[in-house]
Amino acid sequence: MHWFAHDDFFAEVKRVAKSGASVVAWGYTSPAFTDPQIQAVWSRCYIDYLQPYFEPGRRYVEDSYASIPFPFSSVQTRVFRQNYSWELARFLAYVSTFSAVKRSRAELFKDSVECDMKPRFLSLVTSLNDKVTLTFDVTALQGVVNPL
Repeated sequence: MHWFAHDDFFAEVKRVAKSGASVVAWGYTSPAFTDPQIQAVWSRCYIDYLQPYFEPGRRYVEDSYASIPFPFSSVQTRVFRQNYSWELARFLAYVSTFSAVKRSRAELFKDSVECDMKPRFLSLVTSLNDKVTLTFDVTALQGVVNPL
């Protein structure tokens, strides 16, 4: 399910799914870091440089689909935690793929990851090769299409 066009997704599921079929949607939240200083920098960067440029539907991902209008019965939600140890360079490359980064680049004519975020993170580590430990909460939302 894409949080940009969930109404279109739901309509297509209703069109193609048989009555009683399961539908499962999943998504993951913004990462959380085990190091409180790294987490504080990430939280500030997320609020300052990313949040203003996300589409409004991003809120559904951030609240683990708790508020998405899910039109299927027997809704069940599960959250799974995925832990990773990434080099800081890999994390920043991942952030660079965010739609919000692309939108901010187009609007501000600068790369907020390179110009703003990277220096803040580098103030806490020795190099881009340093490992950071992060966790993603993955939410699986299940429902039944037109239950029998």
